[in-house]
Amino acid sequence: MSQNNRFVIGSTPNYVIYEFWHCMLEDPARVSKIASFLKKSPLGTDMPIMYMAQEKWAEYKDPYVRAAMFLLLNRHSVSGDVSKGELSGDNFINFNPLTLSKLKSFQAKNFFLNFSEGVPYLENEPEGIDVNYNLVLAGKFNYNLFDDGKGEVHERVLVNHDELRDFIGSNERKSILIYETHKALDKFYKNFNVTYVDQEGRKVEQRNSTGAIVANF
Repeated sequence: MSQNNRFVIGSTPNYVIYEFWHCMLEDPARVSKIASFLKKSPLGTDMPIMYMAQEKWAEYKDPYVRAAMFLLLNRHSVSGDVSKGELSGDNFINFNPLTLSKLKSFQAKNFFLNFSEGVPYLENEPEGIDVNYNLVLAGKFNYNLFDDGKGEVHERVLVNHDELRDFIGSNERKSILIYETHKALDKFYKNFNVTYVDQEGRKVEQRNSTGAIVANF
């Protein structure tokens, strides 16, 4: 969106997510250089050491080292989680010299990210800014029955889906929720518009979809 001359103001209550994007926006070449070094070290080639790094990466003092390790572990992760879960060497094919070269010149014009200790979508919009849409990356849908312990993963933000549904139902601002596809979304968001899409963003039936877009307009 920011590449299409739209101003995007992001907000996250998760500091490691904020820190990663802050480093990428401030000095992507530095992140790329450290990631290139880590890729050739045991941290990027030895699976037992990489599993140990899952537990320790957030303890490194240098934020740029943390950002590079975040990227490294994310690229190896099967689920996308950095601090927990299965790692795979096969996923690393997407982290090649060409990717690292492009990383050096990473730019996100018109993109601004804030760190917020509250729930981002429940906060008031920034003063002096006319907000067109409220966009929430809601992730995987669930009924929040087994959330205890999930917050132990540094980079994961827990979403209360009942609270989110109430918010878009009572807020006059146009809101868009982006989910991974789930068969329960139609019933859970029965009073809203639910559109299912494939990996290319094309509208499809739920059974053929990979994602879902929920809107209150």
